Amino acid sequence: MTKISKFQLIYVSLLLTISFSSFAQVGIGTDKPDVSAELEIYSTTKGFLLPRMTLVQISEILTPAEGLMVYCSNCNIKGLFVYNGIEFIDSVNGESMNDAIGKSMNGVDTTTEVKDVPSPTGKT
Repeated sequence: MTKISKFQLIYVSLLLTISFSSFAQVGIGTDKPDVSAELEIYSTTKGFLLPRMTLVQISEILTPAEGLMVYCSNCNIKGLFVYNGIEFIDSVNGESMNDAIGKSMNGVDTTTEVKDVPSPTGKT
């Protein structure tokens, strides 16, 4: 029977420790993240800042993952958008970002308004 050296025992113990710790949750600002969360961020003085992007920058994301969240910084109503696997949806009102693009570009309302303009002869 082969005798195990102290080095081999320490090496195996280290590998087992690393393998068990790789399945643990990650906590920022906490030593004990909730077991239901893969990542928990805890603070009583600061918030979580999502990436802030313009409509153009968001639309240039080639293959967004379902659940991807971004803050639209120049939408008509600025806010959090979540990708649902098909399109980005406003997390507050459920409106599609495609609708938001039609209504707003760079924060300026781009909807068309029809007005009657009289000619010099008085005809409309």
